[in-house]
Amino acid sequence: MNNVIPVFLDIFNDSNIELPAITKLLIKSMDFIKYNYLFVILGILIFIVFLKLIFKKYKVRKFFGKLLFKIPYIKSHYQNYITSIIAKNFTILLNGNINIVDSLEIIKNSTGNVFIKEHLENAILEIKSGKLISKSLEDDLIFNPAFINMLAIGESSENLVEILESATEYYDSKINYSVDKILQYLQPVIIILISLFVAFIVFAIAIPIFDLSNGISIE
Repeated sequence: MNNVIPVFLDIFNDSNIELPAITKLLIKSMDFIKYNYLFVILGILIFIVFLKLIFKKYKVRKFFGKLLFKIPYIKSHYQNYITSIIAKNFTILLNGNINIVDSLEIIKNSTGNVFIKEHLENAILEIKSGKLISKSLEDDLIFNPAFINMLAIGESSENLVEILESATEYYDSKINYSVDKILQYLQPVIIILISLFVAFIVFAIAIPIFDLSNGISIE
């Protein structure tokens, strides 16, 4: 495509026909990429470096970590993902005979979300002071109330590991379902976008060719 399109554009530029708006847009886009691609790449690199520097700040990472739990639609999926990861790791660590506090310390240190890390840190302090796990972890923003209820049942029945295993399976299934639904909706959107892009290229080239051939026929 990089070799074919410029050939047609050169032919159109050398001809005397009035180019349609769609073809002019394609020519301007190709020229912009041709003469400014280094600046575009440099701009992207600068933007990436800027983001890395910004995200080194604790307050920024905490803000975006919390924001993930507040954005509609994303919140529920991210909440399920975090719950599944924590329940799974908690199960593995408890099965390995690691005590509750040390298990939560390991989970806390392994998470990349500063907002969650801060919440787990507070929860650990509360558990050390004698508070129940379910009450210490309770936070509607991070954990679904259903998960907290499951923890409470596990604590009261002394079957915490079994409950955590069930929670892991449950939230894993919810994540798999969510991924399937997202892919189901995303696939046609991608196909439509690609089709529109291809149609844009085809029409931008075909219309002037048709006008050019008509001009030759008339002559």
